Amino acid sequence: MDLKQLREVLEAAREFHLADDLHIRELENKLDRAKVVEPEDASENLVSMNCRVRIRDLDTGEVEAYCLVYPGNASGHEGRLSVFAPVGVALLGKRIGDIVRVEVPAGLRRVRVEDVVQEAAGAFHL
Repeated sequence: MDLKQLREVLEAAREFHLADDLHIRELENKLDRAKVVEPEDASENLVSMNCRVRIRDLDTGEVEAYCLVYPGNASGHEGRLSVFAPVGVALLGKRIGDIVRVEVPAGLRRVRVEDVVQEAAGAFHL
């Protein structure tokens, strides 16, 4: 389901000329390489759509928590991270313990996935 919805969102992004953005192309490439599994077969520690994820910046030690959402659900909501954002693209498909390197406007960030809670799993604790 997520793959189909993500492809639809990407198609809409192309219509609005967002497809030239580097991170959107990265997301397209990631989806092209993705191994599709049924939700019940997905690992609980996998960063997927609508999950809550806690990350630690490896340079500053700062901890951040987000819910990974579709672009239209991110605006104006604290703690929501669009899958189109550089960090959102980089986190999608990662697992607890993975280290992610991502280019953001301020430079290169290195973050580690500390915790993942799937949407149906309940509250997210820092």
